[in-house]
Amino acid sequence: MKKVDCEIIQDLLPLYIDNICSEKSKELINIHIHSCDECLRDLNIMRESMFLIEPHTNSDNNSEIDILKKIKSSLLKRNIKLVSISCIFITIVFVLLGLYIFKHEDVILYKDVSIKIDEFGPEKNIIYTGPANNLVKSTEKTIKETDDTIYQSINLWLTKTPYTTFTKPNLKNYSVFTLNDYVDCVDVEHPDTKKIYKHVEIYYTDGISGEKHLLWKDKTF
Repeated sequence: MKKVDCEIIQDLLPLYIDNICSEKSKELINIHIHSCDECLRDLNIMRESMFLIEPHTNSDNNSEIDILKKIKSSLLKRNIKLVSISCIFITIVFVLLGLYIFKHEDVILYKDVSIKIDEFGPEKNIIYTGPANNLVKSTEKTIKETDDTIYQSINLWLTKTPYTTFTKPNLKNYSVFTLNDYVDCVDVEHPDTKKIYKHVEIYYTDGISGEKHLLWKDKTF
């Protein structure tokens, strides 16, 4: 058998050390290293190097696994935190949106409505035509007082919300408010001191401007 070239043997040495070369290759290497000190020395160096590196490699692998676990745990915590923050944010947005849609009120301006007063004796029925309203609001102001009667001026206005604006049809000849003269005590500490509360003026008041529009006035007042 011809002497095998050292370069070929050195190429086979890693396979020989890992015990994954063929039996014929093993036999060839064994024969060669018995007669070649240089290749034998290289084999021993490679074995020592692998022996020293192996534990270090395992340690590195374990360290890498630990790092990956920490990264995975950190990402999981961050994702949970992001989901929680997103849920809270979405909840706040929906709550604020709901409050705006159902609770935010704008005064319906006088120019956008038609209001007339139907009188039935002391009863005044306010007939309304205009955008769907949410609430009718009013204030009372005493303009004159006698021994038995308190004469009042009524300011009223209607409000709408985004919900009523977009979901309810306009109203036509709709009775939105009824006013009646009434008798009540003027002093809670003296319940017998009762007077007649009589409405003699009714105004529609625009929102921020506060402009008043006369709807009805008692001609006898």
